[in-house]
Amino acid sequence: MRRSDTLITLLAALVVLSGGLVAGYRFTDGFQAFTLESARRLQAMNSPRLLGELPLELAEGEKRTLADWQGRYVLVDFIFTRCTTLCTAMGSGYARLQHVLASEIESDRVRLLTVSIDPRRDRLTDLAEYRLRYTKDISGWDIGRPKDEQVLAAWLTSFGVVAIPEPLTGIAHNAAIHVVAPNGRLVAIYDLGDFDSAAGYVRSKLDNPA
Repeated sequence: MRRSDTLITLLAALVVLSGGLVAGYRFTDGFQAFTLESARRLQAMNSPRLLGELPLELAEGEKRTLADWQGRYVLVDFIFTRCTTLCTAMGSGYARLQHVLASEIESDRVRLLTVSIDPRRDRLTDLAEYRLRYTKDISGWDIGRPKDEQVLAAWLTSFGVVAIPEPLTGIAHNAAIHVVAPNGRLVAIYDLGDFDSAAGYVRSKLDNPA
C-alpha cells in the first residue's frame, strides 16, 4: 500500500473513532451512563420529567390519575401479581416503607403507589390480595392498574420502564422505587431493596424543602 493510501485509511479510521466517541458521549450522558437503566436514573436526577395525568383503577374500584396525588411525595413501583420473585420483594419492601414513613403518610405528605404492568390478568381483587399479603393496614398504600394496554404504555413510557414478556417469569421489567415529587416530576429512582435510601431521600426533602 502506498504511503498516501495508508494516511487516508488512518484518517478515515480516526474519523469513525471520533464519531463513535461523540455518539457515545451523547447517548450515555457524557459517558456517565452505560446502560439504559443508568441513563433513566441520571435523567430523573438531572432533568426531572413531568409525568402528567396517567389514569389508574384502584383496587377499591375508584378511578384516579397520578396527578391526583400532587402536593405529596409518591413512591411508585411496578409489579404483576403472578410474579413470585422481584414483585414479592417489592411487596415486602413497601410494607417496610409504610412502617418507616408512617408519620409522613399520616400527615398526608407521602403516599405509596403500586401499579400493575399486567392489566389483562390482574383483576382488582388480585391487586387487593397482593397488598394484603404484606400488610393488613392499607392506609397510605394505593394499588391499581391501567385500564388497558394503551394506558399501560403511557405509564411505562412516562417512567421509562421496560416490560417484556418472558417465558419463565411472565414479564421481565425494571424493579425499582420511583420517587415522584409534589410537583408531579420524577426526581429519583432507587434500586430494588434500597428502601431505606428512598425513605431517607423523601424525609430530607420534606425537612429541607427547596
